[in-house]
Amino acid sequence: MPVSRIIRATANALSWVSVGTAVFLAIGVPGLYFALRCHFERGVLEAESLAVIKPILAGLNAYPTEMKRSAAMVRDIASENPFWSHADDQRTIFDGAGKIVARNTPAVAQQWPTILFEMPLKGAGFAGKFHVERSLRDALIDSLRLAFLSSLLAALVILSIRRYPVKTLQSAARELRYSATRDPLTGLFNRSSLNGHLTAALARREQQDAMLAVMAIDLTRFSRINDTIGHLGGNAVLREMAERIRSTIRPHDVAARVGGDEFSVVMGGISSHEQALSLANALVVAITATIDHEGHRIEAGCNIGIAMYPAHGRDASRLQEFSEIAMHECKRGGDANVVFYSAEMRTKIKHSLDLLAELRQAALDGRFSLHYHAICDTHTGELVGAEALIRLTKPDGTVVGPGRFIDALEQSGMIVGVGCWVIQEACRQAQAWHDAGLQPISVSVNVSVRQFQDGDGLVEIVRDALTRTGLMPSRLHLEITESVAMDKTGSVLRTLKLLKSLGVMVSIDDFGTGYSSLAYLKNFPVDIVKVDRTFIEEIEPGSNTLNIVSAVVMLAHSMQMKVVAEGVQNRHQLKALREYGCNLVQGFAMGLPLPGNLFEAEVMRSQPWKTATGAFFAVGELHADDGYRTAKAGPVHALGGGAI
Repeated sequence: MPVSRIIRATANALSWVSVGTAVFLAIGVPGLYFALRCHFERGVLEAESLAVIKPILAGLNAYPTEMKRSAAMVRDIASENPFWSHADDQRTIFDGAGKIVARNTPAVAQQWPTILFEMPLKGAGFAGKFHVERSLRDALIDSLRLAFLSSLLAALVILSIRRYPVKTLQSAARELRYSATRDPLTGLFNRSSLNGHLTAALARREQQDAMLAVMAIDLTRFSRINDTIGHLGGNAVLREMAERIRSTIRPHDVAARVGGDEFSVVMGGISSHEQALSLANALVVAITATIDHEGHRIEAGCNIGIAMYPAHGRDASRLQEFSEIAMHECKRGGDANVVFYSAEMRTKIKHSLDLLAELRQAALDGRFSLHYHAICDTHTGELVGAEALIRLTKPDGTVVGPGRFIDALEQSGMIVGVGCWVIQEACRQAQAWHDAGLQPISVSVNVSVRQFQDGDGLVEIVRDALTRTGLMPSRLHLEITESVAMDKTGSVLRTLKLLKSLGVMVSIDDFGTGYSSLAYLKNFPVDIVKVDRTFIEEIEPGSNTLNIVSAVVMLAHSMQMKVVAEGVQNRHQLKALREYGCNLVQGFAMGLPLPGNLFEAEVMRSQPWKTATGAFFAVGELHADDGYRTAKAGPVHALGGGAI
């Protein structure tokens, strides 16, 4: 039984107890007093009557003739009694025929209520009865006075119980009922209450044969808002968003807060999908309007997923699930999106869940591994480093690259644990090569956004890996994406400085795919810029791409940063990169990524792109048939073919 119901029952019980107590005080106590008083008076009357009767009986037995003849004597005996408490009592002696023999006073009607007492008189020559009637008017008046006082006390009892414990309990029950159905921060309904409203709305829709829309709303960039103005400011933004939603929806619609920055709206009486879309767009306009908070201009975005009754489902849980699936799907498209649910989305979600389960099992089974891709000096072809790339081995032995599962690791949060293992394993392998007497090379590891969000935790992971393996810190290169580098909260800069204090190197990966600039990156402790492969693939004489790469190289060098060109596949690209002073190259021309043992045997010990006939870095003129296609396959196959 819910606590609120127990409290309400207790309040009702106390209320009835107060009523019962009041009734007892107002009626029961005076009534009980009167009953006890009557009982007491009757006992007194009997005792006093016996005190009168005894001398009468004695006289009758001693002087039967005189007593019989003299009524006056009997009357005097009846009237003279020092023990009699009520002088106005009517005391009468009757003879056997019922005639009055003696009476203490003239016949006077006793005031109601009265009590009667009779006792037979038998003696020599006389037979009759002794009759007494006593008024209880005084007892009644005392009872009424007591009733008045008891009623006042009863009223006081009712007021005190109802004013304090009952009202307190009723208020507590209302608060519990409110907290059980409402979100305490925004005042909107909560998820459990939303289920009840949605179920009731669906029942009405079935009777009316009308449509209904369930909308799942997610605020975007809210974590950044929290970081900018603090959690109290974030709470103020949530309250403002709730008020905007409440004021935008129609009076009979229901809005609820179902998560940290997630809301849900149930809209009944929908005539078409177009009307639902129009209402959703109105919500987008309201939510995305600028908020002024203590001098900050806050611009939040939102994504809305819509599930329709009866097109997408007929029960509350399914409609909510489908609206959330649609909302998560439209998050892929950025801000201010509205998407209707479709069956294909559920299939995609099921695939994601299956993949997540497979990844969890792979982590338990130890089926993650690292492959290493060579990074070489642009001018000499010397191997100077290797990038550690994660691979997943399926139960059937198939090896798949990160493109198939890295997003799932990110979204589930598994990337933190897996990323920790990657750093540890890469450091271990690099130090193992050094201990084996091979040339010392650096090892590059990609660090995800989720790992960077736990800044101090990431620093401790790196510190622990370096301590455990003994790897020289400068030989560990941590690669971050442009999106991480563009974070303006200050937490990224602080984390980077802590990492640099350990002695590790920092690289910006896939440079050019985001919105960062080298002018902005000068504020960060970055050592290396890796130009994205899309620019390298488009290098042609006189092309704008070549000019962009040239500009990046010059600007990076002016800020004492080295440049790595990713995706180098032919000698024409290598020649252009040499001419513009690019420091390092990485690509399939130097071979495919390989497991640690094969990388040691086939890459580190031989470096075939330098030594093989017609090798990629061989000195000489380019052949006419080289064109702009991928480098000759010889060295690549020598390093172990296969797809990444």
